[in-house]
Amino acid sequence: EAQPKLADRKAALSVLEQLPDRDLAAELVARVRARAADLAEVGLVYLKLAAVHPDCRRAVAQAVLDAVADPEAHKTLVKAARKALG
Repeated sequence: EAQPKLADRKAALSVLEQLPDRDLAAELVARVRARAADLAEVGLVYLKLAAVHPDCRRAVAQAVLDAVADPEAHKTLVKAARKALG
C-alpha cells in the first residue's frame, strides 16, 4: 500500500502467487473493506495484486464494487473492477 509501484514488479507478484488463493483473497478483501474511505487511492493496487489468482481477482473486484460509494466519481476504479470480474 505504501509503495504502489511494487504491484508492477514481477518479483513482488511471484511472491503473492505462492500464497494460497483463498488466503490472499481474504486478506485483500479485508483491506478493501478497511480502506473503503480512500479506496480511490489504493483500489487499483489491490486489483493488480489480486490478479495473480483468478478467484482472488474476482473476489477483490466484487469487494471493490461493493465498497465504492459513488461509482460516477470513481469511474476508472469501477471499470477496472468490472473488467476483473470478467
